[in-house]
Amino acid sequence: MARMPNILPRDLASGLSTQARVMSALIIRDMMMRYGRANIGFLWVVLEPMLLTAGVMLLWSAIKPPYEHGIQVVTLVLTGYMPLTLFRHITNPAVFLYRRSIPLLYHRHITFIDVLLAKVALEFLGTTTALLVVYSVLLLTGLTSPIVDPGLAVAGWGSLAFLSLGFASMVAVLTEIS
Repeated sequence: MARMPNILPRDLASGLSTQARVMSALIIRDMMMRYGRANIGFLWVVLEPMLLTAGVMLLWSAIKPPYEHGIQVVTLVLTGYMPLTLFRHITNPAVFLYRRSIPLLYHRHITFIDVLLAKVALEFLGTTTALLVVYSVLLLTGLTSPIVDPGLAVAGWGSLAFLSLGFASMVAVLTEIS
């Protein structure tokens, strides 16, 4: 029977510290490449999903009745379009992700999974922040009602992010194979 190697707590702490530095560096690099070095560029991580959702809400509010199948149209768009945005923002950058990231692999501590996880983390944080801002504004203005079961909402949002990560992994690998 194979024995597990002894991992000292300080080795584990050192490894986790290195991994945290790698992930933060990759996230910052991705933000700077996509949005530039200007301060307002970083804001687009949150503003883009927020503006898309607000636009769809305004359009649907103008062309549809206030309630659709017993649910407010604004709430329907928030709970339907924002998860779609999360899925799309996580999976779309995965196309040829590894091919575009090969120069990063010259660094000893960076692996393919680090590159994928950094992109997913950036999109997850941006879209989640956008969701919270839009929901808070709608709640404060009285256009939507409070969440009945916040734990279920968080579990659903996390499950969708995990599903999107799995799908993005498959897309990243399949686009390299074909």
